[in-house]
Amino acid sequence: MIHHMKMPDSLHTVFMMGGILAVRCKQCRQGGVFTSQSMPSIVRGNMTTVASLPFVCSHCKSRDYETFIARTMEQAHAFVAGGDPASWGK
Repeated sequence: MIHHMKMPDSLHTVFMMGGILAVRCKQCRQGGVFTSQSMPSIVRGNMTTVASLPFVCSHCKSRDYETFIARTMEQAHAFVAGGDPASWGK
């Protein structure tokens, strides 16, 4: 039996899904939205994992964050505002 393991999301994945990465601090809940224009490393072929990115909250200085690869800016801003992607589309 062959088991397929899900590959970690990479900046290539972000690029292929529209180039929008939303980031939210787990400590203070502040967040931001990055696009391929504001974060030039979001490009085809960049296999750097999203989880390995060294984000630091500009508000509380925490390095504990969660990310969401959004398909639209509306989704990205909803995530940053505290939205739960798991509940969308239900």
